[in-house]
Amino acid sequence: MPLNRRSFVRRLSRIGLGAATLGAPLPAMASNHRQEYGPAFFQHPSKSALERARANIDKIRKRPVTLTFLDRWGQPLTNRKVDIAQLQHQFLFGDNNWAMSNMFRAGQSQETRLEYYRERFKDVFNSLNTTVYWTERPRTYGTKTMDFQGDLKLESFEESVNWANANGLTAKGHPLFWSIPKAVPEWAKKYDPETFMKFVEVRVRNLTARYDGKVKLWDAVNEALWEPAPKNLPNRTWPYTESMDNLVEYISKVIRWGREESPGAKYVINDYGIGVINKTGLQDHYGEAVTTQRQRKRYLELVERLQNAGYPPNTLGLQSHTGWLNPSEQTELYDQMAAAGLPLSITEFWAHTKSLMPGGQEEKILSSEEWRSLGETKTQENLTEEEAESLRDQYVMDYLTVAFGHPAVESFYFWGFMGMAVSFQPGSGSGHTLKPLYEKVRQRIHEDWTTRTTATTDEKGQVTFRGFCGSYLAQLESQPAQTKIGHPFAVDEAAPDTRLVFKTVL
Repeated sequence: MPLNRRSFVRRLSRIGLGAATLGAPLPAMASNHRQEYGPAFFQHPSKSALERARANIDKIRKRPVTLTFLDRWGQPLTNRKVDIAQLQHQFLFGDNNWAMSNMFRAGQSQETRLEYYRERFKDVFNSLNTTVYWTERPRTYGTKTMDFQGDLKLESFEESVNWANANGLTAKGHPLFWSIPKAVPEWAKKYDPETFMKFVEVRVRNLTARYDGKVKLWDAVNEALWEPAPKNLPNRTWPYTESMDNLVEYISKVIRWGREESPGAKYVINDYGIGVINKTGLQDHYGEAVTTQRQRKRYLELVERLQNAGYPPNTLGLQSHTGWLNPSEQTELYDQMAAAGLPLSITEFWAHTKSLMPGGQEEKILSSEEWRSLGETKTQENLTEEEAESLRDQYVMDYLTVAFGHPAVESFYFWGFMGMAVSFQPGSGSGHTLKPLYEKVRQRIHEDWTTRTTATTDEKGQVTFRGFCGSYLAQLESQPAQTKIGHPFAVDEAAPDTRLVFKTVL
Protein backbone atom coordinates (compact mmCIF):
# COMPACT_ATOMS: atom_id res chain seq x y z
CA MET A 1 0.00 0.00 0.00
CA PRO A 2 1.63 3.31 -1.04
CA LEU A 3 2.34 5.86 1.66
CA ASN A 4 2.01 9.60 1.29
CA ARG A 5 4.16 11.88 3.41
CA ARG A 6 1.47 12.45 6.03
CA SER A 7 0.70 8.77 6.63
CA PHE A 8 4.40 7.92 6.57
CA VAL A 9 5.24 10.50 9.24
CA ARG A 10 2.24 9.31 11.25
CA ARG A 11 3.62 5.76 11.13
CA LEU A 12 7.02 6.99 12.35
CA SER A 13 5.41 8.89 15.20
CA ARG A 14 3.88 5.71 16.57
CA ILE A 15 7.32 4.62 17.71
CA GLY A 16 8.53 8.00 18.83
CA LEU A 17 9.82 9.78 15.72
CA GLY A 18 7.42 12.66 15.56
CA ALA A 19 7.32 15.75 13.39
CA ALA A 20 9.59 17.62 15.74
CA THR A 21 12.32 15.04 15.27
CA LEU A 22 11.89 14.91 11.51
CA GLY A 23 11.89 18.66 11.16
CA ALA A 24 14.92 19.26 13.34
CA PRO A 25 17.82 21.14 11.77
CA LEU A 26 20.72 19.08 10.54
CA PRO A 27 23.75 19.19 12.84
CA ALA A 28 27.04 20.38 11.46
CA MET A 29 29.26 17.61 10.21
CA ALA A 30 32.74 18.02 8.83
CA SER A 31 33.36 16.79 5.33
CA ASN A 32 36.30 14.73 6.51
CA HIS A 33 34.20 13.06 9.29
CA ARG A 34 36.64 10.22 9.96
CA GLN A 35 34.92 7.25 11.55
CA GLU A 36 36.10 5.79 14.84
CA TYR A 37 34.41 2.42 14.64
CA GLY A 38 35.66 0.99 17.92
CA PRO A 39 35.35 3.71 20.58
CA ALA A 40 32.24 5.39 19.23
CA PHE A 41 30.58 2.18 18.20
CA PHE A 42 30.61 0.40 21.55
CA GLN A 43 30.31 3.21 24.07
CA HIS A 44 27.36 5.40 24.95
CA PRO A 45 25.38 6.88 23.29
CA SER A 46 26.19 4.55 20.40
CA LYS A 47 25.52 1.43 22.41
CA SER A 48 22.13 2.72 23.50
CA ALA A 49 21.28 3.48 19.86
CA LEU A 50 22.02 -0.13 18.98
CA GLU A 51 19.93 -1.35 21.92
CA ARG A 52 17.04 0.89 20.85
CA ALA A 53 17.20 -0.53 17.36
CA ARG A 54 17.02 -4.08 18.71
CA ALA A 55 14.04 -3.16 20.86
CA ASN A 56 12.31 -1.45 17.91
CA ILE A 57 12.42 -4.54 15.72
CA ASP A 58 9.57 -6.32 17.46
CA LYS A 59 7.41 -3.17 17.38
CA ILE A 60 7.96 -2.11 13.79
CA ARG A 61 8.59 -5.38 11.94
CA LYS A 62 5.93 -7.59 13.55
CA ARG A 63 2.14 -7.49 13.58
CA PRO A 64 -0.44 -9.33 15.70
CA VAL A 65 -2.09 -12.18 13.78
CA THR A 66 -5.32 -14.08 14.44
CA LEU A 67 -6.16 -17.10 12.31
CA THR A 68 -9.55 -18.79 12.54
CA PHE A 69 -10.06 -22.31 11.15
CA LEU A 70 -13.55 -23.57 10.33
CA ASP A 71 -14.72 -26.92 9.03
CA ARG A 72 -16.60 -27.25 5.76
CA TRP A 73 -19.87 -26.55 7.59
CA GLY A 74 -18.54 -23.31 9.07
CA GLN A 75 -17.99 -24.63 12.61
CA PRO A 76 -14.79 -23.93 14.59
CA LEU A 77 -12.08 -26.56 14.42
CA THR A 78 -10.97 -26.82 18.03
CA ASN A 79 -7.91 -28.38 19.63
CA ARG A 80 -6.08 -28.68 16.32
CA LYS A 81 -2.35 -28.30 16.00
CA VAL A 82 -1.23 -25.58 13.56
CA ASP A 83 2.36 -25.24 12.33
CA ILE A 84 3.09 -21.70 11.17
CA ALA A 85 6.18 -20.90 9.10
CA GLN A 86 7.25 -17.66 7.48
CA LEU A 87 8.30 -18.23 3.87
CA GLN A 88 9.49 -14.77 2.86
CA HIS A 89 10.09 -11.32 4.32
CA GLN A 90 8.21 -8.26 3.13
CA PHE A 91 11.36 -6.27 3.96
CA LEU A 92 13.84 -6.71 1.11
CA PHE A 93 17.33 -8.05 1.79
CA GLY A 94 19.53 -8.17 -1.31
CA ASP A 95 22.88 -8.06 -3.05
CA ASN A 96 23.99 -7.28 -6.59
CA ASN A 97 24.32 -9.71 -9.48
CA TRP A 98 27.78 -8.54 -10.57
CA ALA A 99 29.56 -11.88 -10.14
CA MET A 100 26.75 -14.05 -11.46
CA SER A 101 26.36 -11.75 -14.47
CA ASN A 102 30.08 -12.08 -15.15
CA MET A 103 29.82 -15.87 -15.00
CA PHE A 104 26.87 -15.87 -17.38
CA ARG A 105 28.59 -13.60 -19.90
CA ALA A 106 31.74 -15.74 -19.67
CA GLY A 107 29.74 -18.75 -20.85
CA GLN A 108 29.57 -20.46 -17.46
CA SER A 109 25.78 -20.62 -17.20
CA GLN A 110 25.82 -24.43 -17.36
CA GLU A 111 28.71 -24.87 -14.94
CA THR A 112 28.27 -25.83 -11.32
CA ARG A 113 30.07 -22.72 -10.01
CA LEU A 114 27.16 -20.46 -11.00
CA GLU A 115 24.67 -22.99 -9.69
CA TYR A 116 26.32 -23.11 -6.27
CA TYR A 117 26.78 -19.35 -6.20
CA ARG A 118 23.09 -18.83 -6.77
CA GLU A 119 22.06 -21.43 -4.24
CA ARG A 120 24.15 -19.68 -1.62
CA PHE A 121 22.69 -16.33 -2.69
CA LYS A 122 19.03 -17.31 -2.37
CA ASP A 123 19.64 -19.03 0.97
CA VAL A 124 20.26 -15.54 2.38
CA PHE A 125 18.47 -12.96 0.22
CA ASN A 126 15.00 -12.32 -1.16
CA SER A 127 15.99 -9.66 -3.72
CA LEU A 128 18.51 -9.39 -6.54
CA ASN A 129 19.93 -6.03 -7.62
CA THR A 130 20.38 -6.63 -11.34
CA THR A 131 22.83 -4.33 -13.12
CA VAL A 132 21.74 -2.89 -16.46
CA TYR A 133 24.20 -0.09 -17.21
CA TRP A 134 23.90 1.72 -20.53
CA THR A 135 27.64 1.25 -20.44
CA GLU A 136 30.31 0.98 -17.73
CA ARG A 137 33.89 2.16 -17.97
CA PRO A 138 35.78 -0.19 -20.30
CA ARG A 139 38.23 -1.36 -17.62
CA THR A 140 35.42 -3.01 -15.64
CA TYR A 141 33.54 -6.14 -16.53
CA GLY A 142 30.21 -4.58 -15.64
CA THR A 143 27.20 -5.06 -17.87
CA LYS A 144 27.14 -2.82 -20.94
CA THR A 145 23.77 -2.90 -22.67
CA MET A 146 24.62 -0.62 -25.60
CA ASP A 147 28.31 0.19 -25.70
CA PHE A 148 28.04 0.37 -29.49
CA GLN A 149 25.19 2.22 -31.13
CA GLY A 150 22.32 -0.03 -32.12
CA ASP A 151 23.92 -3.13 -30.57
CA LEU A 152 21.52 -3.87 -27.71
CA LYS A 153 22.70 -6.54 -25.28
CA LEU A 154 20.13 -7.49 -22.65
CA GLU A 155 20.82 -11.21 -22.40
CA SER A 156 22.67 -11.02 -19.09
CA PHE A 157 20.18 -8.67 -17.45
CA GLU A 158 17.23 -10.67 -18.68
CA GLU A 159 18.74 -13.95 -17.51
CA SER A 160 19.28 -12.50 -14.02
CA VAL A 161 15.74 -11.08 -13.89
CA ASN A 162 14.23 -14.37 -15.02
CA TRP A 163 16.28 -16.33 -12.49
CA ALA A 164 15.20 -13.99 -9.69
CA ASN A 165 11.53 -14.27 -10.59
CA ALA A 166 11.68 -18.03 -11.00
CA ASN A 167 13.17 -18.38 -7.53
CA GLY A 168 10.86 -16.03 -5.67
CA LEU A 169 13.30 -13.11 -5.42
CA THR A 170 12.29 -9.52 -6.10
CA ALA A 171 14.22 -8.19 -9.10
CA LYS A 172 15.59 -4.66 -8.88
CA GLY A 173 17.12 -2.86 -11.89
CA HIS A 174 20.21 -0.68 -11.47
CA PRO A 175 20.21 1.97 -12.96
CA LEU A 176 17.89 3.39 -15.59
CA PHE A 177 20.09 6.45 -16.01
CA TRP A 178 23.39 7.61 -14.57
CA SER A 179 24.61 11.04 -15.67
CA ILE A 180 28.34 10.41 -15.50
CA PRO A 181 30.82 10.11 -18.39
CA LYS A 182 31.78 6.49 -17.63
CA ALA A 183 28.13 5.39 -17.83
CA VAL A 184 27.30 7.20 -21.08
CA PRO A 185 28.33 5.43 -24.30
CA GLU A 186 30.84 7.33 -26.42
CA TRP A 187 28.54 7.26 -29.43
CA ALA A 188 25.82 9.12 -27.50
CA LYS A 189 28.11 11.99 -26.54
CA LYS A 190 28.24 13.35 -30.10
CA TYR A 191 24.60 14.41 -30.06
CA ASP A 192 23.14 17.72 -28.91
CA PRO A 193 21.39 17.65 -25.51
CA GLU A 194 17.88 17.40 -26.94
CA THR A 195 18.74 14.45 -29.18
CA PHE A 196 20.76 12.84 -26.38
CA MET A 197 17.73 12.91 -24.09
CA LYS A 198 15.65 11.23 -26.79
CA PHE A 199 18.06 8.29 -26.64
CA VAL A 200 17.74 8.28 -22.83
CA GLU A 201 13.96 8.26 -23.18
CA VAL A 202 14.06 5.31 -25.57
CA ARG A 203 16.29 3.40 -23.15
CA VAL A 204 14.11 4.13 -20.11
CA ARG A 205 10.83 3.37 -21.88
CA ASN A 206 12.11 0.18 -23.48
CA LEU A 207 13.52 -1.24 -20.25
CA THR A 208 10.54 -0.42 -18.08
CA ALA A 209 8.02 -1.60 -20.70
CA ARG A 210 9.89 -4.81 -21.50
CA TYR A 211 10.25 -5.76 -17.83
CA ASP A 212 6.93 -4.46 -16.58
CA GLY A 213 5.81 -6.81 -13.83
CA LYS A 214 9.18 -8.55 -13.76
CA VAL A 215 11.35 -5.79 -12.31
CA LYS A 216 9.56 -4.46 -9.25
CA LEU A 217 11.82 -1.52 -8.49
CA TRP A 218 14.37 0.54 -10.37
CA ASP A 219 17.19 2.84 -9.40
CA ALA A 220 15.75 5.52 -11.67
CA VAL A 221 18.68 7.93 -11.38
CA ASN A 222 22.05 7.26 -9.82
CA GLU A 223 24.32 9.71 -7.94
CA ALA A 224 22.75 12.91 -9.23
CA LEU A 225 23.99 15.01 -6.30
CA TRP A 226 27.59 14.65 -7.44
CA GLU A 227 27.29 14.91 -11.22
CA PRO A 228 26.11 17.40 -13.85
CA ALA A 229 22.80 17.16 -15.63
CA PRO A 230 23.15 15.56 -19.08
CA LYS A 231 23.32 18.91 -20.87
CA ASN A 232 26.32 19.90 -18.73
CA LEU A 233 28.27 16.65 -19.01
CA PRO A 234 30.88 18.17 -21.35
CA ASN A 235 31.84 20.57 -18.54
CA ARG A 236 31.97 17.90 -15.87
CA THR A 237 34.38 18.15 -12.96
CA TRP A 238 34.06 16.24 -9.69
CA PRO A 239 32.35 17.00 -7.46
CA TYR A 240 29.83 18.92 -9.52
CA THR A 241 26.98 20.76 -7.81
CA GLU A 242 24.23 20.93 -10.39
CA SER A 243 21.46 23.50 -10.03
CA MET A 244 18.28 22.14 -8.49
CA ASP A 245 16.27 23.28 -11.52
CA ASN A 246 18.44 21.21 -13.87
CA LEU A 247 18.32 18.17 -11.58
CA VAL A 248 14.54 18.29 -11.31
CA GLU A 249 14.18 18.79 -15.06
CA TYR A 250 15.91 15.57 -16.11
CA ILE A 251 15.05 13.36 -13.11
CA SER A 252 11.36 14.18 -13.52
CA LYS A 253 11.55 12.98 -17.10
CA VAL A 254 13.18 9.67 -16.18
CA ILE A 255 10.59 8.97 -13.48
CA ARG A 256 7.72 10.01 -15.75
CA TRP A 257 8.89 7.83 -18.64
CA GLY A 258 9.28 4.86 -16.32
CA ARG A 259 5.89 5.27 -14.68
CA GLU A 260 4.12 5.64 -18.03
CA GLU A 261 5.49 2.25 -19.12
CA SER A 262 5.53 0.38 -15.79
CA PRO A 263 3.26 2.18 -13.32
CA GLY A 264 3.37 -0.62 -10.76
CA ALA A 265 7.13 -0.48 -10.27
CA LYS A 266 8.87 1.59 -7.60
CA TYR A 267 11.37 4.25 -8.66
CA VAL A 268 14.34 5.02 -6.41
CA ILE A 269 16.77 7.91 -6.52
CA ASN A 270 20.10 6.63 -5.28
CA ASP A 271 23.06 8.61 -3.94
CA TYR A 272 26.21 8.52 -1.83
CA GLY A 273 28.04 10.83 0.55
CA ILE A 274 24.88 11.26 2.61
CA GLY A 275 26.24 9.37 5.60
CA VAL A 276 29.98 9.89 5.25
CA ILE A 277 32.31 11.68 2.86
CA ASN A 278 35.70 10.01 3.13
CA LYS A 279 37.71 12.73 1.42
CA THR A 280 38.93 15.90 3.07
CA GLY A 281 38.62 19.46 1.76
CA LEU A 282 36.20 18.66 -1.06
CA GLN A 283 35.11 21.66 -3.12
CA ASP A 284 32.76 21.79 -6.08
CA HIS A 285 33.34 23.69 -9.32
CA TYR A 286 32.07 26.86 -7.63
CA GLY A 287 34.74 26.51 -4.96
CA GLU A 288 32.18 25.76 -2.26
CA ALA A 289 32.79 23.08 0.37
CA VAL A 290 30.96 19.78 -0.18
CA THR A 291 29.98 18.23 3.15
CA THR A 292 27.54 15.58 4.32
CA GLN A 293 25.41 18.31 5.91
CA ARG A 294 25.12 20.12 2.60
CA GLN A 295 24.40 16.95 0.62
CA ARG A 296 21.70 15.85 3.05
CA LYS A 297 19.96 19.20 2.72
CA ARG A 298 20.23 19.09 -1.06
CA TYR A 299 18.84 15.54 -1.13
CA LEU A 300 15.82 16.55 0.93
CA GLU A 301 15.32 19.63 -1.25
CA LEU A 302 15.52 17.50 -4.39
CA VAL A 303 12.80 15.18 -3.11
CA GLU A 304 10.57 18.10 -2.19
CA ARG A 305 11.07 19.70 -5.60
CA LEU A 306 10.28 16.42 -7.36
CA GLN A 307 7.15 16.03 -5.23
CA ASN A 308 6.06 19.56 -6.09
CA ALA A 309 6.67 18.87 -9.77
CA GLY A 310 4.39 15.82 -9.60
CA TYR A 311 7.11 13.20 -10.11
CA PRO A 312 8.14 12.03 -6.65
CA PRO A 313 10.34 8.96 -6.31
CA ASN A 314 8.90 6.07 -4.33
CA THR A 315 11.99 5.53 -2.23
CA LEU A 316 15.13 7.39 -1.16
CA GLY A 317 18.29 5.32 -1.70
CA LEU A 318 21.22 5.79 0.68
CA GLN A 319 24.46 4.28 -0.57
CA SER A 320 26.66 2.96 2.20
CA HIS A 321 30.21 2.40 1.01
CA THR A 322 32.12 5.62 1.61
CA GLY A 323 32.90 5.18 5.30
CA TRP A 324 31.76 3.63 8.55
CA LEU A 325 28.99 4.96 10.77
CA ASN A 326 28.43 4.05 14.40
CA PRO A 327 24.84 3.26 15.50
CA SER A 328 24.01 6.72 16.84
CA GLU A 329 25.27 8.38 13.64
CA GLN A 330 23.44 5.81 11.56
CA THR A 331 20.18 6.39 13.43
CA GLU A 332 20.60 10.16 13.16
CA LEU A 333 21.04 9.82 9.40
CA TYR A 334 17.82 7.81 9.01
CA ASP A 335 15.88 10.17 11.28
CA GLN A 336 16.96 13.16 9.20
CA MET A 337 16.35 11.62 5.80
CA ALA A 338 12.92 10.33 6.87
CA ALA A 339 11.88 14.01 6.81
CA ALA A 340 11.40 13.49 3.06
CA GLY A 341 8.31 11.45 3.88
CA LEU A 342 9.59 8.52 1.81
CA PRO A 343 10.72 5.04 2.77
CA LEU A 344 14.50 4.63 2.83
CA SER A 345 16.50 1.93 1.08
CA ILE A 346 20.02 1.14 2.26
CA THR A 347 21.87 0.51 -0.98
CA GLU A 348 25.32 -0.63 -2.02
CA PHE A 349 26.48 -1.44 1.51
CA TRP A 350 29.95 -2.82 1.98
CA ALA A 351 32.59 -2.87 4.70
CA HIS A 352 36.08 -4.03 3.76
CA THR A 353 38.82 -5.19 6.09
CA LYS A 354 41.27 -2.93 4.28
CA SER A 355 39.57 -0.04 6.08
CA LEU A 356 41.00 -1.40 9.33
CA MET A 357 44.58 -1.63 8.06
CA PRO A 358 47.22 1.14 8.22
CA GLY A 359 46.01 4.14 6.27
CA GLY A 360 42.46 2.82 6.17
CA GLN A 361 39.39 4.95 6.86
CA GLU A 362 38.81 3.43 10.30
CA GLU A 363 42.25 4.04 11.80
CA LYS A 364 41.23 5.10 15.29
CA ILE A 365 39.91 1.86 16.74
CA LEU A 366 42.77 0.98 19.08
CA SER A 367 40.81 1.64 22.28
CA SER A 368 37.68 -0.29 21.32
CA GLU A 369 36.41 -3.21 23.37
CA GLU A 370 37.00 -5.54 20.43
CA TRP A 371 40.53 -4.31 20.08
CA ARG A 372 41.24 -4.91 23.76
CA SER A 373 39.72 -8.38 23.48
CA LEU A 374 42.50 -9.26 21.05
CA GLY A 375 44.92 -9.03 23.95
CA GLU A 376 45.76 -5.33 24.00
CA THR A 377 48.91 -6.09 22.08
CA LYS A 378 47.70 -5.78 18.52
CA THR A 379 48.47 -2.77 16.38
CA GLN A 380 47.26 -2.08 12.89
CA GLU A 381 50.63 -3.23 11.64
CA ASN A 382 50.26 -6.75 13.06
CA LEU A 383 46.48 -7.21 12.86
CA THR A 384 45.77 -10.52 11.13
CA GLU A 385 43.24 -10.86 8.34
CA GLU A 386 41.15 -13.13 10.57
CA GLU A 387 41.07 -10.53 13.34
CA ALA A 388 40.23 -7.77 10.88
CA GLU A 389 37.39 -9.88 9.47
CA SER A 390 36.01 -10.47 12.95
CA LEU A 391 35.87 -6.71 13.59
CA ARG A 392 34.38 -6.10 10.17
CA ASP A 393 31.74 -8.79 10.73
CA GLN A 394 30.68 -7.19 14.01
CA TYR A 395 30.24 -3.88 12.23
CA VAL A 396 28.19 -5.46 9.43
CA MET A 397 25.85 -7.22 11.85
CA ASP A 398 25.26 -4.11 13.92
CA TYR A 399 24.77 -1.91 10.86
CA LEU A 400 22.18 -4.35 9.53
CA THR A 401 20.44 -4.41 12.92
CA VAL A 402 20.19 -0.61 13.17
CA ALA A 403 18.74 -0.42 9.65
CA PHE A 404 16.18 -3.17 10.31
CA GLY A 405 15.32 -1.49 13.61
CA HIS A 406 14.44 1.86 12.02
CA PRO A 407 10.84 2.39 10.84
CA ALA A 408 11.78 4.46 7.80
CA VAL A 409 13.93 1.73 6.24
CA GLU A 410 12.18 -0.73 3.91
CA SER A 411 15.10 -2.56 2.29
CA PHE A 412 18.79 -3.30 2.68
CA TYR A 413 21.07 -4.10 -0.27
CA PHE A 414 24.67 -5.16 0.03
CA TRP A 415 27.14 -4.41 -2.75
CA GLY A 416 29.33 -7.49 -2.82
CA PHE A 417 28.21 -9.51 0.21
CA MET A 418 28.92 -12.75 -1.62
CA GLY A 419 32.51 -11.66 -2.15
CA MET A 420 32.88 -10.86 1.55
CA ALA A 421 31.18 -14.03 2.78
CA VAL A 422 31.90 -16.80 0.25
CA SER A 423 35.34 -17.76 -1.00
CA PHE A 424 35.39 -19.72 -4.26
CA GLN A 425 38.49 -21.58 -5.33
CA PRO A 426 40.39 -20.26 -8.39
CA GLY A 427 39.05 -21.32 -11.76
CA SER A 428 35.47 -22.07 -12.70
CA GLY A 429 34.78 -25.02 -10.39
CA SER A 430 32.19 -25.13 -7.64
CA GLY A 431 34.59 -25.55 -4.71
CA HIS A 432 34.02 -22.86 -2.12
CA THR A 433 34.17 -22.01 1.57
CA LEU A 434 31.58 -20.15 3.58
CA LYS A 435 33.17 -17.50 5.78
CA PRO A 436 31.73 -16.77 9.25
CA LEU A 437 29.93 -13.66 7.98
CA TYR A 438 27.77 -15.75 5.67
CA GLU A 439 26.25 -17.80 8.46
CA LYS A 440 25.94 -14.79 10.76
CA VAL A 441 23.83 -12.87 8.24
CA ARG A 442 21.84 -15.93 7.18
CA GLN A 443 21.03 -16.77 10.78
CA ARG A 444 20.11 -13.20 11.64
CA ILE A 445 17.63 -12.93 8.75
CA HIS A 446 16.25 -16.46 8.63
CA GLU A 447 16.30 -17.44 12.27
CA ASP A 448 16.42 -14.39 14.55
CA TRP A 449 14.14 -12.31 12.32
CA THR A 450 11.88 -15.06 10.96
CA THR A 451 8.69 -16.36 12.57
CA ARG A 452 8.11 -20.07 13.10
CA THR A 453 5.69 -21.27 15.72
CA THR A 454 3.28 -24.06 16.60
CA ALA A 455 -0.07 -23.41 18.27
CA THR A 456 -3.31 -25.21 19.09
CA THR A 457 -6.70 -23.81 18.12
CA ASP A 458 -8.96 -22.71 20.99
CA GLU A 459 -12.73 -23.12 21.41
CA LYS A 460 -13.26 -20.55 18.62
CA GLY A 461 -10.93 -22.38 16.25
CA GLN A 462 -8.38 -19.58 16.62
CA VAL A 463 -4.64 -19.24 17.06
CA THR A 464 -2.90 -15.92 17.76
CA PHE A 465 0.73 -14.83 17.51
CA ARG A 466 2.98 -11.91 16.58
CA GLY A 467 4.85 -12.41 13.33
CA PHE A 468 7.33 -10.64 11.10
CA CYS A 469 5.72 -9.13 8.01
CA GLY A 470 5.83 -11.33 4.94
CA SER A 471 4.36 -14.47 3.40
CA TYR A 472 3.45 -17.53 5.45
CA LEU A 473 2.14 -21.08 5.34
CA ALA A 474 -0.12 -22.37 8.13
CA GLN A 475 -0.44 -26.17 8.18
CA LEU A 476 -3.51 -27.44 10.01
CA GLU A 477 -3.52 -30.92 11.46
CA SER A 478 -6.17 -33.18 9.93
CA GLN A 479 -7.71 -35.71 12.34
CA PRO A 480 -7.73 -38.66 12.56
CA ALA A 481 -5.40 -39.06 9.59
CA GLN A 482 -2.87 -36.67 11.18
CA THR A 483 -1.90 -35.22 7.83
CA LYS A 484 -1.52 -31.49 7.35
CA ILE A 485 -3.47 -29.14 5.12
CA GLY A 486 -1.69 -25.96 4.04
CA HIS A 487 -3.15 -22.47 4.06
CA PRO A 488 -0.95 -19.66 2.66
CA PHE A 489 -1.39 -16.12 3.96
CA ALA A 490 0.47 -12.82 4.33
CA VAL A 491 1.19 -10.41 7.16
CA ASP A 492 1.25 -6.91 5.66
CA GLU A 493 3.24 -4.09 7.22
CA ALA A 494 0.62 -1.60 6.03
CA ALA A 495 -2.08 -3.18 8.22
CA PRO A 496 -2.12 -2.78 12.02
CA ASP A 497 -3.02 -6.45 12.41
CA THR A 498 -3.96 -9.51 10.39
CA ARG A 499 -7.25 -11.38 10.94
CA LEU A 500 -8.05 -14.23 8.60
CA VAL A 501 -10.70 -16.93 8.50
CA PHE A 502 -10.01 -20.20 6.67
CA LYS A 503 -12.95 -22.39 5.76
CA THR A 504 -11.22 -25.69 5.28
CA VAL A 505 -12.18 -28.92 3.50
CA LEU A 506 -12.39 -30.78 6.80
